[in-house]
Amino acid sequence: VWSADPQNRIAISTELSVSFYSAAKAKDFLEIHTEILGYENQIAFAVANLWVDGSMVARGTHSLFFLNKSFRFSFM
Repeated sequence: VWSADPQNRIAISTELSVSFYSAAKAKDFLEIHTEILGYENQIAFAVANLWVDGSMVARGTHSLFFLNKSFRFSFM
């Protein structure tokens, strides 16, 4: 969500929910699909689905609120 914001504003989580449907083993290959569902002036909604061997094992939803402050990355 941060990378989609053209103003590079700081975003804070307002809600985070995770549902687990089954377990994944330590050596399983996890495939993660993410999507921004909606993006408005000061709020965004996103979802992430985790898959193992074609079966969804977990789903998370996330809403974020944008502050009127931007951030900058600096690498040393």
